[in-house]
Amino acid sequence: MTKEEIQSFLKEHPLSKISAAGIQYSIYKDPSSVNNLESEIARNRTAGVDEEHAKLIAQAETPQDFFRLMRKPMSWENQERLTEKMLTKEEDTAPYILKRSLTNMQDTFVETATAFFLSAKQDISAWILENYDAIQNAYMKSMYCMVLGVRGDESIAPILMTEYANFLALCPGQGFEQGPLLGLHTIVEGE
Repeated sequence: MTKEEIQSFLKEHPLSKISAAGIQYSIYKDPSSVNNLESEIARNRTAGVDEEHAKLIAQAETPQDFFRLMRKPMSWENQERLTEKMLTKEEDTAPYILKRSLTNMQDTFVETATAFFLSAKQDISAWILENYDAIQNAYMKSMYCMVLGVRGDESIAPILMTEYANFLALCPGQGFEQGPLLGLHTIVEGE
C-alpha cells in the first residue's frame, strides 16, 4: 500500500480533535504538551507530582514493582517518571509488561504501557501482530495499533485500516478507532 492510498483513506476518515490516542501521542512527541491539552481527562491528571507516587517510583526496581505502579492513577508527570525508570530496565521489564498486556483491563496500565513501548528501544511490532487476537482489552488493542503505526511502515496500513473498521463496528462511540487512525497518520507523516 502506498502513502498516497493511505492519505486518501485518511481524507475520508479524519482524526478526532481530542482522543486518548491523540493525548498519548502528543505526550510522546512533546512531554511539555501535557500543559496545553484541552481534554478534561487530561486536566484532571495534570495536578503535578504526587510525592507518594514519586517516592514509590524512585524505589521501584523490578518488573513486578513497575506493574503495581502502572495500575495506580497518577499525574502525567509521575507517569513520565515511571516510564523513564522502566526504560532503564527495559530488557527485563518489556517481556513482563507484554505478558500482562494480554489480560490487563485497567486504563492506567494501558496508558503507561503505551508510553513505555512508544519510547522503548525494543520494537514490539512483531509481538503485537503475533498476539493481537489474544489481547482482551479493546483499549490496549487500540493503543497498540498506534504503536504499530509509529514503529511501522506502509506494509502495516491494511491491518490498521481493518482494525479501524472493526473498532467502529464493535465498539461504537468508544473512540478506540482513533488508535489505528493515528497510527496511519504517523506512517504518512514519517514519524
